[in-house]
Amino acid sequence: MVVKRFFAGILFACLSCSISISGASGLQISPIRIYLSKQQRVSAFTVTNSTNKKVVLQGDIKQWRQANEQELYSASDDLILAPPIVAIPPGKSQIFRVAVRNHKPSDEEQSYRVYLQEVVSQLDKEKAGLHFALRIGLPVFIAPTTSLPKKVKWDVKTHKGEVLITATNLSNVHVQISHLLLVDKKKNNPIINKSVFRYLLPGKSYTWHLKTQKKAREFMDSIKLSKLEAKTDQGVLNSEISIS
Repeated sequence: MVVKRFFAGILFACLSCSISISGASGLQISPIRIYLSKQQRVSAFTVTNSTNKKVVLQGDIKQWRQANEQELYSASDDLILAPPIVAIPPGKSQIFRVAVRNHKPSDEEQSYRVYLQEVVSQLDKEKAGLHFALRIGLPVFIAPTTSLPKKVKWDVKTHKGEVLITATNLSNVHVQISHLLLVDKKKNNPIINKSVFRYLLPGKSYTWHLKTQKKAREFMDSIKLSKLEAKTDQGVLNSEISIS
């Protein structure tokens, strides 16, 4: 039996420039995000095999959209990945290149994911025990004709003992949010302190349903104004929030 461990875009590796996938894989990838533009139509990333056996990886590229807080992927020939399939010997590295093939200028950043799927040999499949086939997704972004400053609109509500924090990306480029800290402005006490790891594509929204120690009515009665600190891939965003 083959068990697949799916790393959807390596969302847990938010703010570093490289990532090591530990455990059964032993792969290091750098960088973990690819940026392309009209001026830079080719970019590259490196995969290093730190295991003691050969790893075979097959690549694929999907267009990436978001709708109703869901991640949507579809086939696309806008980009090229080279090489499309490769065997990486133990202790060696492989450079992959991503290039623009079919892309029209857009007022909004375009998003894709490069997927690398580990190819498990028939011999490994026939061996007893579990075999792990990794599937790794790296975000790829093509810059718009003009990038607007990153701006996020926040809305905070309480409902049935939960704090609902909604973020809306008002920019024409993505925002990646990795951590939320909500603080009672009057008493400076933390209400929510949570790692979240979420991409927001241009114009998209997402709501986190987060638990709080306080009961909903007590929370609403005692907290009217709060400070929200959001860690993103472009630094920390600070906002004053009215609780509704």
